[in-house]
Amino acid sequence: MAIMGIEKTNEMEMKNLKLFMENQSIIKENEKLRNKALLLHQENLTLLA
Repeated sequence: MAIMGIEKTNEMEMKNLKLFMENQSIIKENEKLRNKALLLHQENLTLLA
């Protein structure tokens, strides 16, 4: 019975790690897109000036 609990714990830890890594990737991509949006906004302001 204890082995099943350990297996479930390991399974949950692996799922958690996978989601954590996916989340980190999304955060990094979001930061890149935010920086690109800022540059485009600044470019638009320059063109409108």
